[in-house]
Amino acid sequence: MVTKNAHCRTRRQVGAAVLLACAAPAPAVLAQSIPEVVISAELFTTLARTTPVSVGVIEAREVEAKGIVDLQGLVGVIAGVSVPNGFSNMPQAVTIRGVGGSLPAMNQAVGIYLDDVPLLRGYANALWDFPDIERIEVLRGPQGTLYGQNSSAGAVKFVTRAPTPERQAWFSLAAGNRGARDMRGYVNGALGPGLSASLGLSRRTNDGFGYNATRGERVNQLDVAQFQAKLRWSGTPGLDVVLAVDGVGDRSDTHTLNYPLNHPRAAPRVNFTPAGPGALERLGGGGSLRIVKQLGSGLELRAITGYRRYRDDPSIADFGGLEISRMVISQVVAQKAFSQELQLQGRGGKLDWTAGLMLVRDQFDFRRFTAVQPPGAPAPVYSDAQSAQRTRELGAYAQGRYKLGAAGGVTLGLRGYKTRQTGSNEFWRANSAGTRVANVYLAPGLEAESSGVLPRIALDHQWSQATYLYASYARGEKFGGFNRAAESQASAQQPSNPERAATLEAGSRAATPTAG
Repeated sequence: MVTKNAHCRTRRQVGAAVLLACAAPAPAVLAQSIPEVVISAELFTTLARTTPVSVGVIEAREVEAKGIVDLQGLVGVIAGVSVPNGFSNMPQAVTIRGVGGSLPAMNQAVGIYLDDVPLLRGYANALWDFPDIERIEVLRGPQGTLYGQNSSAGAVKFVTRAPTPERQAWFSLAAGNRGARDMRGYVNGALGPGLSASLGLSRRTNDGFGYNATRGERVNQLDVAQFQAKLRWSGTPGLDVVLAVDGVGDRSDTHTLNYPLNHPRAAPRVNFTPAGPGALERLGGGGSLRIVKQLGSGLELRAITGYRRYRDDPSIADFGGLEISRMVISQVVAQKAFSQELQLQGRGGKLDWTAGLMLVRDQFDFRRFTAVQPPGAPAPVYSDAQSAQRTRELGAYAQGRYKLGAAGGVTLGLRGYKTRQTGSNEFWRANSAGTRVANVYLAPGLEAESSGVLPRIALDHQWSQATYLYASYARGEKFGGFNRAAESQASAQQPSNPERAATLEAGSRAATPTAG
C-alpha cells in the first residue's frame, strides 16, 4: 500500500519481502506507527506480519485509491501476479510466480474466492467492483492444504465487509474521456435489534477503448453492472449469520484480442474486421450463507454454503482483426456450482488448529461455433463443438500451529482429496448458417478421477520486535480433466494429467525506519 505526505513514503508489501515505513527509529515506536494488516490466509484472523505464508494484501483504501475493479488491477500492485486478459468480459487465467492455467474452461491453478466461496474455472470472474470490498489477499505458492486441490499456484481472496448496525451511506459519480461513466453506491445499517444489512452497487460504461478503421467506429465498449446485498443476524450470543447475494450483468463488446500487429496500418487498439462489435450477454452471480457458532473453550464451528452460476449467451468474437476474418467464434458457456464447507477451529495457549470437510459440485456446459479461414483458403471452414462436464471434489483437512516458546512455532497441515469428472464431448462440421452437416466424433461416457494428499509444514520465529522469519514446504495439485472443444476423438477421450507443484520457501519480514 502506498501513502504519501510531505516527509516520507510508506509502502507495505507482505510476503517474502520487506516492510518499509516512515517512523521513528525506536522499535517500540516503529511498531506502533505501522497500522497492522489483518488477514485470513490461514482461515483464522491473524496479523500479516506474523503469519508464515507469502501473501500480498490490498486494503480497501488502496483498492479505492488505485481504482482496482477487476483481476487485472492486481498486476503491478502485488508482486508475482500476472493476468493476461484485462477486460471484464474476457476469461481470466491468473498466474502467480509464473505458475497458472492458460485455458479458462479447465480447472485453474490459482483459486479465486469470494468470502471463502470458491469460483471455479476462468469465466465470469474478472470484475470485482464491489463497493464493500474490505481487502484482497493474494496467497502465493501451493495452498492446497486449506484451500483445496485447484490452488497449486496460490489463491486470490476477495473479502467483503459484513453489515454492521452503524448507519452509513454514500454515492459517487465519475466521468472521463472515451465516454467513461461510473456510478457507485453503498448503504449499511440496522434493520432491527440484532439484524443489519448492506447493499453495494456499481455501474460502468464507456464508448470503447479501441477503434475499427474499416467501419469507422469505436470498439471494446464497457457496459457492466454489479451488486452485492448482505443480511446479518448477530442478536443471539455466540452466533453470527451472514446471508449474501451478488450479481453481474455484462454487455461489453468482445473485440479484445483482435488488434493485428503485422498490418501496414497497425496502431495500438486499431482493428479492421468487417464485423460489428462482438456481442456479449452475460448474467452471473450467486449467494452464500455463512454461520459461525461459538462453542466455548476456544472452539468455533463454521458452516459456509455457496452457490454460483453464470451464462454467456451469446459470446461472439473475432480473433484476427483483419479485413478478412480469419477466426470468429460464437459460443454459449454456462456453469452452476455448489460448495459446502464445515470448519471446526480451536485456539488455546499452545495450539491453534483448524479441521474441515469440503464438497464442491460443478456443472459446466459449453458450445462453440467456429469459422476459420486460413490465408489462401477460398472460404471459411465451419465447426460446432459441444461438451458437458460434471465435476465433484471431496476434501478433508487439518492444520495446526504449535507454539514453541514465546517467539516461534511450527505449523503442520494435511489435506486428503478425491475429484471425479464425468461428461461428454462431440464435434461437428457445419455450414455458414450454423447447421450441423457432418459428425466428426461422439464421445459419451467420459470419466476421470484423481486423489491424493497435500501436506504443509512451516517454521516461524520472531527474531526481534521488527524482524519475523519463516520457512515452509507445501505441495499442491491442479485437476486435469477433459478438453471442452477437442477436434479429434482421441483428444476428446484423453483427460489431461493433474499438474503437481511443490514449494520450499524461506522468507523474512522486517519493519525498517526510513529517513524523512
